[in-house]
Amino acid sequence: YSYIEGYTAELQITLFDSQDKKFKLLNFTERSKEGSDDGYICSVIQRAMKASIDRNMIEFKSSFVGSNDSWKIWTRFTLDEAFVKILSNLLIGPKIRVQYGLSSKKAPYETEIAVEGTSKFQEFDTEKVETFRRSDFTQALGIDEITYSIVAETEGLRCALQNLFIKKTMTDCSILTSNKTEIKCHGCVLATNSDVFLAMLTNGLQESQTKRIEMTDLADEVVNTMLLYLYGWEINSLEMTEELAFDLLCTAHKYNITALERDILKVLLDKPDQNFELETVIALYFFAANIEQFSELCEKALNILQRNKTILATSSAYHDLLQTNPKEVAVLANFCNSNLFIGLNLKNIIFAL
Repeated sequence: YSYIEGYTAELQITLFDSQDKKFKLLNFTERSKEGSDDGYICSVIQRAMKASIDRNMIEFKSSFVGSNDSWKIWTRFTLDEAFVKILSNLLIGPKIRVQYGLSSKKAPYETEIAVEGTSKFQEFDTEKVETFRRSDFTQALGIDEITYSIVAETEGLRCALQNLFIKKTMTDCSILTSNKTEIKCHGCVLATNSDVFLAMLTNGLQESQTKRIEMTDLADEVVNTMLLYLYGWEINSLEMTEELAFDLLCTAHKYNITALERDILKVLLDKPDQNFELETVIALYFFAANIEQFSELCEKALNILQRNKTILATSSAYHDLLQTNPKEVAVLANFCNSNLFIGLNLKNIIFAL
C-alpha cells in the first residue's frame, strides 16, 4: 500500500499464483467417488493446471479516487491459453468466482469471470467495480483482515459418458465385488474397452444372461477406480497407493484392458522404490516375471528386493511364501544371490530345488 503524488493510492494482493507452491489443490481422489459431480470438475481443473505453460493468476486490486474520496476495488484474472481451452472443452459455461470478506462491509464483495470464449493468455479485469467511501474502507487495508475464496463453477459436464456413470442412467449391468457390493454400470462401456468383457456379455456365458460380472477377488475401490477410468476419468497417480496400482494392473491384464494396463504400468514404474511395501513387491515380482511387456517392472521389483534382503528374510510375507510356494522362493533366492533358504525344512528345500 503506497501513496503516490500525495493523493493517489493503490492496493494489490495476489490471491492465487499457479507458480507459487502455496496454493494446494484439492484431494481429487476422494472427491471423484461414485455419484460426485465435484470429482469430475476437480479432475478437469487439475488437468488444466498441469497443461498450463504460462502463469495463471488472480489478483485483488484497488485504487483510490481523490475526486470523490473513495476506493474502487475489482479483480484481475491472468489465464493461460491451455487452461482456458481445457475448461471450455470439458465444462459447460465454466466460471471462476471470487468472494471477498472485508471487515468494513458486512456483506461480502463478489465478482466472477466467464472462462469460456476468452482469447489467448492475457489479463482480464472484471467489469464489476465496487466503490467504498474512504472512511469505510480504511479499516480493511490490513492484509489479515481480508478473507477470500476462489470457486470454479459450471452449468454442466461436457462428457455425457461420465454423466451417465455419475447419474447411473439406464444402467444394464453390474459388477459384484469382494465387499458384496453390486456396482451398476453399462455393458457397452465394458465391452468397448475389453474383448474379455465383450465375450462374457455376448457369447452365451452366464454373465450374458444375468448381466452381472463377479469380480469377487477385488475390493470396491479397485472396481470403482477401474470403472472411472473406463468412463473417461484420468488416473490420479499422485494419490494412488502402490497396492491399488498393483491390483489395477492385474485386473487390466486379466481382462485385457490395454489402455489401463499401459497407464498403470507407467504409474508403478514412476513410483519411488521406498514407497513400496515388501509384500506388494514380492507379489509384483512374481506377477511380472513371466510377462514380456512387464520386464522393466519385474527388474524394478527385483532391485528393491535385492536392496532389502535382510528385511525380506524376516518379513511375514516372505515366511508365508516359504510355506506355500517354496519353489518360487528358490528362484527368488537365486536372483537375489542370497541365502534366503533359512527357515525352510529339508523337505521343502529338496522340493524347491
